[in-house]
Amino acid sequence: MASDGVPMTHPHPTYGGRHAGTHVIRVLANDGALERVGQMAATTEHDVEFFTLKTPYLKQGITTDYVAKTDMMSVAIKVYAEGGENRMHLHPAEDHSFMVMEGEATFHVGTPENVHVLRRFEGVMLPMGTPYYFQSSGSGNLVMIRVGATEPGMPEIPVYPDGQTKAQELEPEKNRLERIELPGPGFGDEEPVSARAGS
Repeated sequence: MASDGVPMTHPHPTYGGRHAGTHVIRVLANDGALERVGQMAATTEHDVEFFTLKTPYLKQGITTDYVAKTDMMSVAIKVYAEGGENRMHLHPAEDHSFMVMEGEATFHVGTPENVHVLRRFEGVMLPMGTPYYFQSSGSGNLVMIRVGATEPGMPEIPVYPDGQTKAQELEPEKNRLERIELPGPGFGDEEPVSARAGS
């Protein structure tokens, strides 16, 4: 985990992490929006990224793999063998959303008592500053897509409600276990996860 409390990307040999399946195209765009507000039009350079969401299932641990990122937005695929983000925390400068692709996630938003269970193809939008935590509450791996948006130049540093910076050593022990992949097909491969029950 990085010093800012955000889990580090975990590249893996099967899929190779962020750069596997990621193709970058340079695009020069004339920003007409600046022109409309009376400023000089600016030509800016953008990276257009094509990416894969395929990722291994886990026997143990957590995957957070950022597959695409700009100055304002990020897309990550997250896998939890068990557990979740088990301490209440918030992101002061980031709106972000979770979408469940497999498994089940129980979110506690604002208070531990405000509980919402998300199942496959359900999600949540968390505006910046919203306290929350979640855990995997189904059988098998929890697989989610995370999309975040931050204003350029704003640091994205998650904190606990008391203002302390979120850190790996302050999270529950099961969230710090070594990441161990399950052999065989992963998320996004042809064999459905139901066929892997009991593995």
